[in-house]
Amino acid sequence: MFPLGLLPPVTVQAWQSAEPVSATDFAGDDFAGDCRRYAAYWKLARELLGGLPAKPVRNDEQAHAAETIREKARAARIRSGDFRARAVALFADDEE
Repeated sequence: MFPLGLLPPVTVQAWQSAEPVSATDFAGDDFAGDCRRYAAYWKLARELLGGLPAKPVRNDEQAHAAETIREKARAARIRSGDFRARAVALFADDEE
């Protein structure tokens, strides 16, 4: 995936384990749990990015690691669109 030696292995492993693969991986109507899981994943992504040097001074390996982290976090945000649609439907049901 990317050079693990550049980043703290414990954080990398936690981030990889926390990655939401799809909205259906989450527990049905557990909106609060879904929010916590997505938030934890994105927080770990920010921590990994924060462990890299600033963009202007990154070498090629570090730039590749940063882009990989950003791409995976962005993909999770796109997948969370299903999650958000489910939340809107859940709250719409409460208003009826």
